[in-house]
Amino acid sequence: MSENASEIKFEQALAELEQIVQNLEQGNLPLEQALAQFEQGIGLLRSSQARLEKAQQQVSILMGNNPELADFDKEGLE
Repeated sequence: MSENASEIKFEQALAELEQIVQNLEQGNLPLEQALAQFEQGIGLLRSSQARLEKAQQQVSILMGNNPELADFDKEGLE
């Protein structure tokens, strides 16, 4: 279906996860295929979660270095 979970883009991983969930919810897959899809989904989920955590850390660092950015809606947008 896809290359290694750590090598694909976040959006592609989400699309593949959605497809895997649909496939598993249908219940038409043989047990071996269902397990393989589940395993692939877990890999995609872990990779996506790690990317989100990294992005959150980057945003926190940026906001910590520039505290005035936290109040941008109070200034200049009114």
